[in-house]
Amino acid sequence: MAVTTGPAPARRPRTTRPSTSEPAATAPAAGVTPSGEPRRTYVVDTSVLLSDPKAMLRFKEHEVVLPVVVVSELEGKRHHPELGYFARTALRTLDDLRIEHGRLDSPVPVGDEGGSLRVELNHTDSSSLPDGFRLGDNDTRILSVAKNLAGEGYLVTVVSKDLPMRVKAS
Repeated sequence: MAVTTGPAPARRPRTTRPSTSEPAATAPAAGVTPSGEPRRTYVVDTSVLLSDPKAMLRFKEHEVVLPVVVVSELEGKRHHPELGYFARTALRTLDDLRIEHGRLDSPVPVGDEGGSLRVELNHTDSSSLPDGFRLGDNDTRILSVAKNLAGEGYLVTVVSKDLPMRVKAS
């Protein structure tokens, strides 16, 4: 599982390579991009959407996965004096996609380059994480989704602007 960070949300994020302890593999259904590179699965955390509410639409031909806990965290920030606008904008974007496609728990197309987005309701079993990570908090839930998808063969990258989350994901 790789970690992505970026200096500004609108820029293309920098990525770190997957650790050598985990083999990078692509799921049979994941496919390749038009440029011939493997299609990546980006697990996006709340901090990214609070920085750029439309970030979920900026991953070109790749798959974006939002763990359901991210939606819950956005909901909790709706009335925050500084972050509320960004949370509401991200939630509105998700709702627009839901209205257009009917549901978000299966991949829906986003953008013109073949990308997709889905809200992940499953893959939350934290037993795949080391004991020290099984805290039951929201970061654990997000990391569990990423780790379990990686275990199924997806080429997963965790995207976060939250330094502690990036450290945990690496």
